[in-house]
Amino acid sequence: MSDKPKGASSNFVTGYGIIALVILFIIAAYFKIEGLPLFLLVVIAIAGLCYVWGRYSLDKLKIEVEGTSSRVFPDEDVTFSFSVENDKMLPLLYLEIDYFEETPDFLNPEEELTNRITWLMSYQKISSEVRIKAKKRGIAILDSISATSGDGFGLSTDRRKFELDDKYLIVVYPRVFPLDPAELVRDTIDMHAGDRGYMDDYTLFRGSRDYLPGDSIRFINWRMLARQGELNVNLYEPLVPQSITFLLDLKSFTVWREEFNNSGAFYVLEEFHDEKLEDMISLTASAIIALTEKKVKCTLVLPRYGEKADEIIRSESIETQVPDLLTALSAISYKGEDAAFSKNDILRNSNSFGQVYAVGESANAFTCMKILDGLDEYQTRLLVRDSNEEHHIYKTIGYEELGRKHE
Repeated sequence: MSDKPKGASSNFVTGYGIIALVILFIIAAYFKIEGLPLFLLVVIAIAGLCYVWGRYSLDKLKIEVEGTSSRVFPDEDVTFSFSVENDKMLPLLYLEIDYFEETPDFLNPEEELTNRITWLMSYQKISSEVRIKAKKRGIAILDSISATSGDGFGLSTDRRKFELDDKYLIVVYPRVFPLDPAELVRDTIDMHAGDRGYMDDYTLFRGSRDYLPGDSIRFINWRMLARQGELNVNLYEPLVPQSITFLLDLKSFTVWREEFNNSGAFYVLEEFHDEKLEDMISLTASAIIALTEKKVKCTLVLPRYGEKADEIIRSESIETQVPDLLTALSAISYKGEDAAFSKNDILRNSNSFGQVYAVGESANAFTCMKILDGLDEYQTRLLVRDSNEEHHIYKTIGYEELGRKHE
């Protein structure tokens, strides 16, 4: 259940220290040194009591965290409740609870992550709530809690790590903003019925209104104009795709320098544009939320890098799509390593992808073009952070077009 690292203690409040004090007491009593035996007896009693309190204070201590997860956005509070039960006769004078050995970098490091409890009586159980400010996206699993206790004088303490029976997941989603998904679904209106995951090609008439300057002439109700001389436009339910896939080309946010040695050429990371990557992760998360509101199914394709395997992530239902996909985005820990996709897996699943948006830094920075070339040209679009250049094949949509219209 728990490890037992040695607690910090005074040299005299240990097994050997108490034995040494007993020997001194015997010598002082034998030579009848006035006042010293009584003094040593008091010291031995205090040291023994502190030793027992420090040695056994954390025995039969139970720590539990309530719930299974906490999912928040940046600048919100990660909140969870835990309970501590002292299931023994010996009371605790104090108890310090540390939730993390090292504070995750996505939580506010200035927060006090130690909870100090004064007096936990015999067989008493108490509960407490923890609130920690989240500062950026990230993910962590709370699987153990460390506890420290001992005597009231601080002469003998014990610190142990208590493994939790039920792991607690902490997820801070990417930062999101309001986004109109119209630009993402605009190109699907003329798609053939049922082709590549799109909805059937029909429009549903839902009414009409007076013509306004700027309305397209193709929506004018010509029949009403001919019969009654009134200039009206027809209103239709917009078409949206059944599914949209976001393929995140993480390596496109890096710049590599070619170098040479006796073994030949090799590449060294020269630049990693992490802030631009964060912008595009936020844009992807915002698009997923906006598309989910339109009941559009989304898929997320991530490359392999470091020890992480490549993934094709889709939710089982539209109701769980946002937490599932945003959790995957929160877990991205890319630091500029080499990254690659599994071409065969992507092409094998491409029929269910619907419209594909390759997400990268700029139109000519993508490292997955061989995969995109294996997809239908009309199925693929580029979603880029820097839109100062166009691609010679694929349509490009810039971050400024979607990401900051709300500002």
